[in-house]
Amino acid sequence: MRNLTGPVLLTAGLLMAGCAGSAERPTAAGSALPRVATKGATLDLSVLRGSGGGDYTPLDSPEALAKVAPIVAAGVVDGFQPGPTFESHKGGPPNYNVVLRVKVTQPIKGVKERLGTSIPAGVIHILLSQGGAYRDDSTSVVGWRPRRTIEEFRKALPAGISVLAFAWERHDLHELPLMDAGTQLREGTALLRVHPQGFILEDPGLAANRAPDESALVSGAERLTFGGGEWIRSKTLAEMVERLKRNGFGE
Repeated sequence: MRNLTGPVLLTAGLLMAGCAGSAERPTAAGSALPRVATKGATLDLSVLRGSGGGDYTPLDSPEALAKVAPIVAAGVVDGFQPGPTFESHKGGPPNYNVVLRVKVTQPIKGVKERLGTSIPAGVIHILLSQGGAYRDDSTSVVGWRPRRTIEEFRKALPAGISVLAFAWERHDLHELPLMDAGTQLREGTALLRVHPQGFILEDPGLAANRAPDESALVSGAERLTFGGGEWIRSKTLAEMVERLKRNGFGE
């Protein structure tokens, strides 16, 4: 069991329960693992690793996570917009969030059945925490500002970055005390949460500078290798998507 003290991808303290065991290994499992590229990184992952907490069981391969995630989609960052702000607890500071829009380019699982309803126009909407609020004793707690601004998210993860998301719809948000609704979404649009291991990005700087035996993939919340070496067996996002397809996932 992993105690998660840093990542913010699962907002409002809502981690999924009962993560399942691993899927069967791909046929390439016996070959040498790539190294993690380190030269020329351009993505600022700190915006995704500010606060939050909870326990979860790491999964040892992308296939294992794809088995339990209702939605798996590859695409590109389309942009960020203000998300809903909730009261962290009664009388407590605001819990600020942004919404990441990802334009789906390759639906892998659970996307096509939701097109036009909870996934309108082929865009998924992922709820991300802004890292809590700064204490400001010159104002009431409701006036405390977010630790991360939306501009910081836009700079850190610019439009066009390739991503792979393993996601769940958030059906619990109506239970949380709402302070501000944020940017209005099309009726029926689902806000998604992603697994701590389930937000994979291809760093363009690493991709441009990597050696042939190095991976340009990074993880939003956890280090990519936390679940084991199978997570870096793919050197690019296209390779990871193809790997999932070889193992029976794809729409």
